[in-house]
Amino acid sequence: MFEAIRGCHLLPCFQRPCRPADMKPPTDYIRHAARLARKLQMDGAMGGTPQPDAEFYKALSKAFDEIAAGLELVGKPD
Repeated sequence: MFEAIRGCHLLPCFQRPCRPADMKPPTDYIRHAARLARKLQMDGAMGGTPQPDAEFYKALSKAFDEIAAGLELVGKPD
């Protein structure tokens, strides 16, 4: 039902604006921080005391920067 309506452009609120692939926000540091967090969780699960190190905090801060940049990119009007 909505396909016919969207095809006529009567409901533009259901359509997301197309963004080029080069505008995709980076996720490298987000994934790296997630890996380090999983490593800390596994260390704690194996009986050790999880100790976040400087690398974890650096990756986490970079990940937050990437998340903020991605949210700004998504929230920016076309």
